[in-house]
Parts: sequence; structure tokens; C-alpha cells
Amino acid sequence: MTGSAQARLRRLPRIRRARGYRLYTVDGGRILDLWQAGGRAILGHRSGVVSVVKRVLDRGVLASMPSVQERRLEQALRRLLGDDASLRFAVYTSRTRALEAVAAAIGLPASCRPADPVRRTPEDAPGVEYWRPFLPAVPRNIPGAPPVALLPILPDGGLFEAQTVVYPAGLGVTLPSDLVPEPALAALTAAAWALVSSGRRPVVRLPGFGRVGPYLVPEAVEDYDGVFDCFLRSGVLISPDPESPSIAPGELSDGERACLETTARAAAAQSDGKRGTGGN
Repeated sequence: MTGSAQARLRRLPRIRRARGYRLYTVDGGRILDLWQAGGRAILGHRSGVVSVVKRVLDRGVLASMPSVQERRLEQALRRLLGDDASLRFAVYTSRTRALEAVAAAIGLPASCRPADPVRRTPEDAPGVEYWRPFLPAVPRNIPGAPPVALLPILPDGGLFEAQTVVYPAGLGVTLPSDLVPEPALAALTAAAWALVSSGRRPVVRLPGFGRVGPYLVPEAVEDYDGVFDCFLRSGVLISPDPESPSIAPGELSDGERACLETTARAAAAQSDGKRGTGGN
């Protein structure tokens, strides 16, 4: 997370608990969460992942050692991504480690930037992409197209930093997994299975944002601090990083939907006004 994104998150009041798509502050306030830990809480806070991890923790297997959960994670990912026999899987202790391994395997700089299906840019590295839930699958095995390694963003609740990599046999290499603690593997496995059984997402369209599935991408980022603060004053947390999308909650009340639309219009008008006066 960038320093500016962390600074924006610091503007939140102290959070006491989280449930579903809402955060509850120590002074009794409630905040609608459109950040969802960068997608790692896309199925809501306090999902079934928490109870799964608690059971693993109770067994006391906390160190990084070989685990049956590695195979279970592969089975869950294979089911999630369509039972494609050509797919291979690896898991790493962090996203940084995963990127380093993929970059070394396909000859890219270690600091390469994966393509994001909701916001593609010329700086995206060829051959490595994020995979986000609730979007059409990335085409594979297209004749003449280069093979692509995927970094799934799974709703493990953000409890751990472990990152899976899914890649086709056509990549021509075998990526060796890190030894990852069993609780982290269990969280990723539970997250993948939860996505397999999850339903459709509601459609939310907001002024000032493009929509790709449930993901909301800001159309202008010059005054992102102002946009972020405008939503926060209305009790809504959007992504603290304009390069990472906000995400429509899995369920909304009529009042929350109206609040989102009203706030988005106000934020867009505020940004237009600043652009019209040169930012002064």
C-alpha cells in the first residue's frame, strides 16, 4: 500500500468491529465499506474464513511446514477457475514474493506491474495479470497468444499476506511454492470455495466512476483526496488508492444506495469545480 493510501486510511475514526460490508467505530458510528481490504473482503467481513482459521489455530500448527492444505488449495482453485487440466498452481508468502517468482520465470523485471482487468495501462507487464472475482474469465490457450500467469485476489479477509499464482503449462516453467503457514493456506482455500458458491453481485452505477462488474474505477484522480474525504464525511469508505478500484457491496439498503448516489454526485461536482478554478 502506498504512503498516500495509508495516510487516507488514517483519516478514519478508530474501528471497533466489522461485519458484512460495514465498519463500526468506537463512538458508535457506522461506515459502509467499498474498499473491502482491496478485494480481500469482497464477500464481507467476518465471513466463514474466520471460523476456518480459528480451527486451524486451535491445532497449533502455526509455523511454515508442509501441509495437506496445499493440495486442498489447489483443488479449490481448480474448481474456481473451471477445472482446466492445463493449469498449474503455486503459493507464496506474499504478493511481492509471488511477483518476484513470476517475473524471474518469464524474464521480467522484479518490479513489474501486473495488468489489472479493471484498469489496464501501457505500463502493465505482459504475461502477468491479477484475477478478480465476478469478472469474465481471462481467455487461455488462444493460438498465438502468450501464456498468462494470474495472481488471484481472494477474499481471505486480509488476515495474511500469502498470494497464489495460477499459470498454464504453456508457460514452460514450474514455479516452486514457498512454505506457507497452514492458517494462511486454510484462509485462501476457504476463500476460493466461498467464491465457488457465491451468488451474483448487485449492479451499482455512480457518477464519477466507471463500472467493470462490481468494481468502481474513478474517472478523474486529480482531486482524489477531496473525493475520498467527501465520501468519508457521508459515512462511506472508498478505496484509499485511486489505482485500486472501489467495490460495490454484496448487499445494500435503499438508504445506502441513495447515499452513495448523492455523495458521488457531490464529489463529482466538487472535483469539476476545482478543475474549473485551476485547483484553487
